[in-house]
Amino acid sequence: MSDTDTPTVRPFSCGSQGSDWMSANCERCQKGGESAGACDIDVAHGKAYWGDGKVPQAIADRMGATEFGHGRCYNWPCPEFRDVTTGEPHDIDEFRSRKGLKP
Repeated sequence: MSDTDTPTVRPFSCGSQGSDWMSANCERCQKGGESAGACDIDVAHGKAYWGDGKVPQAIADRMGATEFGHGRCYNWPCPEFRDVTTGEPHDIDEFRSRKGLKP
């Protein structure tokens, strides 16, 4: 399957939402921010931000957009996040609980 055949989705309704998500996730993650190119979610999101806003469906699934995005939540935690200082992941279960979402 070529890049043009890969299904794509728009995880955010505007660039500001995407920028907020990156600030809360990529810029504070061991794999994102200053480690440019280390995370393919960060890379795909950056291309989407400066392009048509779309990422491959597989990236949307990995970044949590399929479960949390598309109007369900705003600025959800990335499931692959690892804090740049502590290495700790986001507490996805606590996020679901706060938002009243089922796993």
